[in-house]
Amino acid sequence: MERLRAICLSLVVLAGCSVPSPSDIEASFWSNRELFESLALMIDADGSAHTYTTIGSFGIGADRIGEYWPDSSRRGHWSYPATSRAVPRSEALATSGLDESRLEQYMQALKQIGAKRLEYYHGQIRFLMHRQGIAVSGCTIWIHYLGEDSGTEPSALTTLEGQWQLEDQCT
Repeated sequence: MERLRAICLSLVVLAGCSVPSPSDIEASFWSNRELFESLALMIDADGSAHTYTTIGSFGIGADRIGEYWPDSSRRGHWSYPATSRAVPRSEALATSGLDESRLEQYMQALKQIGAKRLEYYHGQIRFLMHRQGIAVSGCTIWIHYLGEDSGTEPSALTTLEGQWQLEDQCT
């Protein structure tokens, strides 16, 4: 029984270690360059118009609407970090200055480029291309668009082109 348990655990660990290579992510960027540009313009308009309260970033993805995160205890509801109050999706959208049509535009485009989430944070735009792991270790791969006021040092990232950067963090 112990041997079976060890084999199962090994399979789970190995299955969880498949990380796309930075070159795969870069290839996705180049093949969808115009769509990355369009999404960056969209979230720049929506994110810069948003009034921030707590986390300071505006995100769009299956796990984010503006500053809201899915509420694990109430299906179809979204939690706001400042209050932990769960609200219906329609309220999360309205508070974030979005409607269903705009959210659908984002979601279709994110799916096409293979991104999990798109975020706007103080003039920086970033695309979460891969995420895996647990609280103490894991991998995230981001594509950043560094605006004038982003405050991020481009030298800490791999340059794709101009203000476009790739960040590969695995611990």
